[in-house]
Amino acid sequence: MKKLICLLLVLFMINNVGYSQESDDWIYVGVSKGGDRMYVKSSYVSKDEGVVTIWVKQYAKKKTFTTRGKSATYTNVSVLTLYQVDCDQTKINSKSMYIYNAGGILLKSIKLEDYESNWTDVIPDSMGEALFNKVCELFRE
Repeated sequence: MKKLICLLLVLFMINNVGYSQESDDWIYVGVSKGGDRMYVKSSYVSKDEGVVTIWVKQYAKKKTFTTRGKSATYTNVSVLTLYQVDCDQTKINSKSMYIYNAGGILLKSIKLEDYESNWTDVIPDSMGEALFNKVCELFRE
């Protein structure tokens, strides 16, 4: 019994070490109504005239993407998205996305060309607003 308790304690400690390493690089933004968790990278890619370019990680139970008229649905994935956040104009824009399965294998990459990318208004009470607020709080000049 003591060995089992020690084993469980060691596994718990290993799990917490892995989590704390991730939290050093990624800052928690929030959780969606569907249970998806969102994080922003602790450092930005670039910052120019109120626009912050930053990586965002989302753990999603179910995610559907549509590109060029074709839809694909993925379950239990992590999605890395390169976002631009315009803190002055209250708008966000995604530049590229990379979808990974639970084992870390790349399932799909989507790179949006300038003509495909689309600046959108930040919708109140949404994960987009939580992302916008966190990025502008951390990195706005």
